[in-house]
Amino acid sequence: VDGEAVAAALRPLVGAAVAIGGSSTRGVLTRHGHGHVGVLGFRGLAWRCVVGGADDATGAGARKAGVRAARAAMQGKTGDDSLRPDLIFLSVAPGQEEEVLEGIQDVCGDVPVFGGSTSDDSVVGRSQNAVWWQLRGDLSAWKVHQDGLVLAAVWLYEDAQVSCCLSHCFGPTEKKGSITKASGRVLQEIDGRPAAVVLNEWMGGALNKQLSFGEGLVQMETIFYPLAVEHRPTLRRLTSRLLRRLLTASTSEEEGGIELRLVHCKSIQRGGELECYGAVEEGGVRLLQVKASEVYGTLLTLVREAVMRADFEVKGSVVNICAGYASILLDTDIRALVPSL
Repeated sequence: VDGEAVAAALRPLVGAAVAIGGSSTRGVLTRHGHGHVGVLGFRGLAWRCVVGGADDATGAGARKAGVRAARAAMQGKTGDDSLRPDLIFLSVAPGQEEEVLEGIQDVCGDVPVFGGSTSDDSVVGRSQNAVWWQLRGDLSAWKVHQDGLVLAAVWLYEDAQVSCCLSHCFGPTEKKGSITKASGRVLQEIDGRPAAVVLNEWMGGALNKQLSFGEGLVQMETIFYPLAVEHRPTLRRLTSRLLRRLLTASTSEEEGGIELRLVHCKSIQRGGELECYGAVEEGGVRLLQVKASEVYGTLLTLVREAVMRADFEVKGSVVNICAGYASILLDTDIRALVPSL
């Protein structure tokens, strides 16, 4: 789907409303299954909604791009916690999402962010000619980015209720070790050995072909086998966590400041290194797994948990599923989930 064509079709229809969006692997999810284009509108939930955007969100300047987009959406109203938005919707080009989020946090603080990467079908090997994009529009201008980000800062009405849930569909296996060498999104060694060799052993030889060539894409082979990696948050996040503990008397947060992140592997590089879809660092690592036969049941459980977490009557939901999972989700699974949603 061409981003410029989508923008041209939407612009005369939205009037005074604002719009953001982007490309998506395998299109969008609808009550009938996969679709090519989806449009979701909100009315009566927010008294203010402002869009922002920036280019160059995939390289070394990704954090600065996040700052520029957030400042554009805040329209200069920074430095006062009472003026922070209640929620931010985000669509961002793949590559440096963590840095973009840091930039948004630099401006807006600890505001909930909902959204995802604007990938395309090349991620799951379905099309090598696809081009990802991000669009934003309001009364002043419309623009389509290719390696940028777009966001909508939302100030909700006092009686509007929103709940966000971030989860996954995988369970732990007995395969685990320690990341002994990593840089950015490249996992180089596990237990002092080439990471790809260790992962291949954990997966029973599923990556033998790529290892025999010395490199190659492995995203399809590892869809059911992501990694849980340890992550040590920034000082600012640790401080925020401590404040939440003091205010809520909670001790449920991870001790020692260590969090777990789920990371999918993209490719094997020369030397047995693994390129991942998220940042990795030295620390513990465990192989996760889900069976194809468990996909629907696991998703149904997550939907129910998300509804139960909301302490109000749910009128609607926005569901964002990662590209890997979207590539294996069948239309029959989607249709079966509709009654629960």
